[in-house]
Amino acid sequence: MESVNEKYIENATVYIIRYGRNSPYYFNIIGKNKHTWDNNVTVNLVFFEYLHNEYRRSFVELHFRLCDMLNSDPYVGAMVAKAGITCPVYPKMQHMVNMSIPAANFKYTFPFKKCMAQLDFTLTASGESMGKANFYLTFSDKKRHI
Repeated sequence: MESVNEKYIENATVYIIRYGRNSPYYFNIIGKNKHTWDNNVTVNLVFFEYLHNEYRRSFVELHFRLCDMLNSDPYVGAMVAKAGITCPVYPKMQHMVNMSIPAANFKYTFPFKKCMAQLDFTLTASGESMGKANFYLTFSDKKRHI
């Protein structure tokens, strides 16, 4: 976690784990939200491409209101909804563990191999940051047999 606003979130932990050499990576978020979250929270996911020994902001950005993401996004929203999060998100300790993006439905190749993803939760009305985390990712293309 890069930053957490204690007015909105406490005891936040974000980490990525894999259970074996050949297992996939799993995304985990554990923390307590202090207020009810619905479309009053905006989720921003911005990708920075690794070019020339630095991360530069790319054209790939996802911006959602929380409930719209949970109900309509087939990738990130589906991953979080599968972890048991429904809208509205009431104040309590949240355990979103062993999440992975359903990549089987993704029919496109990601535009770059190495990047940083910045996840930012903000209040929709004021733009005040509630929490921010950075993740360093590497994508690999699986060979497809036709």
